[in-house]
Amino acid sequence: MIFQSPNDASMEVECVKYQERMDSEQAECRHPADYCRFRTSCIIHFLSREKRKEEAGAEGGQPVATDEQDNDCQNRNKRDSDADAL
Repeated sequence: MIFQSPNDASMEVECVKYQERMDSEQAECRHPADYCRFRTSCIIHFLSREKRKEEAGAEGGQPVATDEQDNDCQNRNKRDSDADAL
């Protein structure tokens, strides 16, 4: 969810799962290892990935993981947690 002040150019974004708000400039998932069903449509996840891509491009560093790789990791974490629950 995105909140924007009418007098300010900055945005405030909210984590749907944990109801945590943060400024869009500092948007970073605070629970990246946790399973999140909202991640594929999460503005915080999108903004943090874009920020990492910009930093990696500027530094000439390692490529950032694709959304498909993130989803594979998320699915693995969910399977592991489901197996632990049994």
